[in-house]
This record gives sequence, structure tokens and C-alpha cells, in this order.
Amino acid sequence: MKITFRINYHANCCQQVAIVGSIPELGNDDPKNAVRLQFLRDGDWQLILRLDGKAANFTYKYLLIDDKGAVLDSDWGAARKADFSKHPPTQVIFK
Repeated sequence: MKITFRINYHANCCQQVAIVGSIPELGNDDPKNAVRLQFLRDGDWQLILRLDGKAANFTYKYLLIDDKGAVLDSDWGAARKADFSKHPPTQVIFK
């Protein structure tokens, strides 16, 4: 399964957007293992992730990190949820 995460955030110099989640591919909820998104343009960030289909449910949060990986800020509130247990798609885009 191919999952695309997209977010628009205007980061300052030496800041990056990353994502952490409850599956190994997203760092097992450990901010030290967060995955950095790729900067596209005009504040748009993206990560394309391929999963083998085992992760039908997971949670995730976006993080703002500095160039050394230290967390500067994160999503407020509960983690976002992805649940594909009933209808597993081949491609998903989160915005």
C-alpha cells in the first residue's frame, strides 16, 4: 500500500516537518525516530511511504524539528488515526 502524507506549513530557517507514528515505518511513536518530510515548495511538505499491508491501523502526529532533530513543536491534541482494516486501499493521501 502506498500512503502519501502532505501538509502545508511555513517553517523557519533550519526547521523541518517530520512525522512520527505507531508503526515501525513511522518510528514507533518515538520522536527520535521521526521521519522527515520532503520540502516541495510554498510551504508544502510530503512523505511517500510504502507499507506491506500489515499495518491496517495506526496513529500519527506531525512534528516540527530543528536541523539536529530536536522537537520544537507537535500536533496538539490526540494523534491522528488511520484505519484501513475494513477497506484496505492501494493508495491513500493524507492532508
